[in-house]
Amino acid sequence: CVRLEKLMISSNRIRELPAELSGCTRLHSIDVSQNEIRLIPPEVAQIESLRIMSLGGNQPLLGEIIDAAREGQAALL
Repeated sequence: CVRLEKLMISSNRIRELPAELSGCTRLHSIDVSQNEIRLIPPEVAQIESLRIMSLGGNQPLLGEIIDAAREGQAALL
């Protein structure tokens, strides 16, 4: 995952992201819209290169996601 820059996994009924994504040091964009994400691991939210995290369609859980992601530098879409 060293070369991964964009992760586009929308509309897949995904419930969580693995904390191991934090090892993707070039990752700058994550699209997990239209899933069932319940929590963004702090390790993922704090990836230094991450600039965009698309979360639309996870509304029932969005408050928890925003709280977890606020610690990072990414823009939440």
